Amino acid sequence: MKDIIWKKIIIGFFIPLILLLIFCFIRLYQTPKLVENCKLKDICDKLETGDLLFVRYNSKWGKIISIGTLVDLSHSAFVYKQNKDVFIIEMSDYTNYDEPDVEKLKGLCIIKLDKWISLNKGRICIWKKYFGDKKINENKINKIIKKYKNINLDMDLLNWSSVFFKNKNKKEIKTDYFCSEFIALLLQKLKILNDYYDPSFYSPAKLTNIKNYSEMKIFNID
Repeated sequence: MKDIIWKKIIIGFFIPLILLLIFCFIRLYQTPKLVENCKLKDICDKLETGDLLFVRYNSKWGKIISIGTLVDLSHSAFVYKQNKDVFIIEMSDYTNYDEPDVEKLKGLCIIKLDKWISLNKGRICIWKKYFGDKKINENKINKIIKKYKNINLDMDLLNWSSVFFKNKNKKEIKTDYFCSEFIALLLQKLKILNDYYDPSFYSPAKLTNIKNYSEMKIFNID
């Protein structure tokens, strides 16, 4: 009887675990690594509203996303320029960072570029410049920010799995969004991205491949 129980434990737990680990190692091996091809100083003055930024995190969450999406990055953000000031719009949590004035930087964050650079020091990033014909309405962006200002950062791995499914967009307002999900929602509302699929379908990797954006410019924040 005990032998049967142990066999069930081995078959039901250890074998799936081993298969999962093998899958993760294969995915990690297949993931192409980002190679720097420009410098941070070369892009700061060129950032305009509509541009996208992507970040590679070395945290456990970042590695999980990299393995799952086969791209060596794990976070996405939207550039918003008002007059001469550049802001980064993103879903993040910086409250545990050893930096001043971060106690409110959780959920939907609108951060000045110099502060964002300081918070992401040591990370490799991607810039994709928007060159679509459609002019971006800044008033529309402000309305979206106001409407969604109280949303929370979604850190549920089960919800993140939605990037593997092409679900039709139900256009529902939620209380929790993960980073690329909200950026996709923003792009859809600005008519930059088709809204046929639900925003939760878009991982950072998928956002790097949408239309009307330049090739990747890869830089390190050192």
